[in-house]
Amino acid sequence: MPLFPPQPERVAIVTGGTEGIGFATAKHLARLGMHVIIAGNNDSKAREVVRRIQEETLNDKGT
Repeated sequence: MPLFPPQPERVAIVTGGTEGIGFATAKHLARLGMHVIIAGNNDSKAREVVRRIQEETLNDKGT
């Protein structure tokens, strides 16, 4: 897997970010310091995923 430099000034929108490959992608982008927006159908599930990603990556820029 290639290593990417930090991306603190970038924004990413991840559809399907509450599970599977979308979740893994959102978490990886958050680790790079990006502001990650997760688009999904279940608001409560999305909020829980944002909380988990913020906790695991120490990145508080998720929505």
